[in-house]
Amino acid sequence: QMSALTTAVQVTKQELMQRQVKGKDLAGVVAREQARANTARAEAADAQSKLNASLLATRQLERKLQAAMAVASAATAKSARLTAELERANSRLINSDDVRSVE
Repeated sequence: QMSALTTAVQVTKQELMQRQVKGKDLAGVVAREQARANTARAEAADAQSKLNASLLATRQLERKLQAAMAVASAATAKSARLTAELERANSRLINSDDVRSVE
């Protein structure tokens, strides 16, 4: 009976040690997975930060483009106005030359 009891105690100790090893292995797996998750979260936050910076730069470029288009539109309008004034002035000169040539 004592021998059976000793064997049972040894088997139980061995099983306990195996479970402790498995527990440590699982704790290591959990720690590695947590580290991976933390790394993934940090990478996602970095990517989000870069995306936000890119969106901000895009908005700034859009504003600059709109301003440049407004300047170009104003320049086009001014050019059209000056062209019309030049044509009127030329017409007056031609008409005044015609009147002089008739005299």
